[in-house]
Amino acid sequence: MKKMLSINKTCFFSVFFIGLVLISCDKEKMRCDVELSFLSYPPEVTNSVDASFEFVASKQNTTFFCKIDSEEWNLCTSPKTYQGLSEGEHTFGLMATSPEGCTSTPLFWRWLIDITPPAVRFLSYPSNVSSSYAEFTFECIDESCTRFECQFDSNSWAVCSSPYILTDVPDGEHTVKVRGYDLAGNCTPNGKEAVDHWFVIKELLWAYGEGFLVYSSPLSSDLTGDGKLEVVFSALSSFYILNGEHGTPWPITNYEDIIGGPSPAIGDINNDGKPEIIATTDETPNVYSLKGEDASIIWSYPINSPTWSSPSLGDIDGDGKLEVAVLSFKDNGCALTVLNGEDGSLLWVRNIATRCGTSSPSLGDINNDGKLEVIVSVYDTISALNGEDGSVLWEFHTNGIATSSPSLADVDGDNKIEVIVDSYDEKLRVFNGEDGSLLWDYSHPVDGREHNYCLFISIGDIDGDGKLEIFCRNYVLNGEDGSLLWEAPIDIRPENSAVIGDVNNDGKIEVVVSSGEWLYILKGQDGSVLKKWKIKTYDIISPPLLSDINGDGKLEIIVGGEGVYAIKTNSPVPPPHLLPWPMARHDVKNTGLYTGNPYPPW
Repeated sequence: MKKMLSINKTCFFSVFFIGLVLISCDKEKMRCDVELSFLSYPPEVTNSVDASFEFVASKQNTTFFCKIDSEEWNLCTSPKTYQGLSEGEHTFGLMATSPEGCTSTPLFWRWLIDITPPAVRFLSYPSNVSSSYAEFTFECIDESCTRFECQFDSNSWAVCSSPYILTDVPDGEHTVKVRGYDLAGNCTPNGKEAVDHWFVIKELLWAYGEGFLVYSSPLSSDLTGDGKLEVVFSALSSFYILNGEHGTPWPITNYEDIIGGPSPAIGDINNDGKPEIIATTDETPNVYSLKGEDASIIWSYPINSPTWSSPSLGDIDGDGKLEVAVLSFKDNGCALTVLNGEDGSLLWVRNIATRCGTSSPSLGDINNDGKLEVIVSVYDTISALNGEDGSVLWEFHTNGIATSSPSLADVDGDNKIEVIVDSYDEKLRVFNGEDGSLLWDYSHPVDGREHNYCLFISIGDIDGDGKLEIFCRNYVLNGEDGSLLWEAPIDIRPENSAVIGDVNNDGKIEVVVSSGEWLYILKGQDGSVLKKWKIKTYDIISPPLLSDINGDGKLEIIVGGEGVYAIKTNSPVPPPHLLPWPMARHDVKNTGLYTGNPYPPW
């Protein structure tokens, strides 16, 4: 089937039965000078699954043979086109025979078909809440990108590079998207870009943490005696102490048990001249006393069950030392436990009601006997107890759950302390502190809200008339008779607490309160909105704090959400009468007692 023929004794060719002629030359006797050239071909990297090759030979009437990848050589002509090739590397081969019967040296072209678009990821990005400066770094995953494009909010896509920096970003929620282009020209498809959402507060001092929820009210105190304040709070994930200037955390690693929602309390409970931290938890049934200087545990006391009640500190038994009062479940009911502050030993315990809630004890001399009483609102019972032995002085039973921690203040100007409590029967009540008689009540408007009550009640001369007003949920009441002064045009969750103080240096009181995703500053005279910041996508529940945490002589607003945020007011720290209620329970001891002076030692 194959016959060898001789041509001038220098070249041989084989004739196959299929008619294909292959030339073989004796290189020592004759050199075949057919040269091949590509005129067009695919780029080395492409996203096209089709390929076309144009080619020429140095001699006329040349016969071409082509192959791709592992296929056999076949006769072909220019252009040679392939369609629907697979993704990956490919090799095209070209060979030719001249009219004289010589075969050229094969010519090859290798290229890569890449139809997979690049994926982009952020390496760094702003915290969930940040200042007006934002910096993003990013890269393509598993391959190199030739260029990037960025989109800020709804602006057009524009060529960018890493780092991508934004300055003077306005307040509010913002979005940055990044897409990449690879060597093949593939672009990250819509919906697959790297995306970051964040919130900008130009006045932000610092932000700490993301991804953990903070329900407790932050507190500030000079724990180490260096003249600088620390910020203390409890979260669902852990217990935290932060540097007030920069928001950097203390290296606390051994307090996995001290987690949950209750706010801690701070006070010198062992008379060593240094503050201690008292913490409760909804995870373990213990009260903890921690050294302020290093947060080491001094003592712990088992209270039978976890609790959502914050501890309160005061000289409850009149011995000149601070005691600790806390509510917790006990024997299928709710008990008030009072501990010796020095060593955590039990002073007394009293069963109060059949169920517990989230309220905390309040401490004050409500009957003018020169001694502290303990006031609690638990389930359907509001009780005033003798601080020395826990005996009941008076009780009041509501028609619904008493939801709020009691607040104590002389709201009617009679030089006696009243007890203010809100309850689930949609009534806020004010009681005579001496005998528990009802002075007045206020019925919440029936407006279809699911939770028509508040957990925290704030007190202060809100409208500047020289008399005390009461803030609950989103309205302010006259302290003397309960008449409505104003109602803010925002819907405030019952868990949210207002803090009260002059935060814009106008010599007047403002109300700082959160609602949903927003933190508001309300005008004290009429409740109109002076300023607001959007903080996060999850409702803010943590009551805020007003304090000069960085020692610059100006107030900051500290609030928890998915992390903790410190916001500059740029307003000097006001005198005491213009900072009447700076935190959820008035002071770091969680007494709930209005004194007109929020500064240490309270």
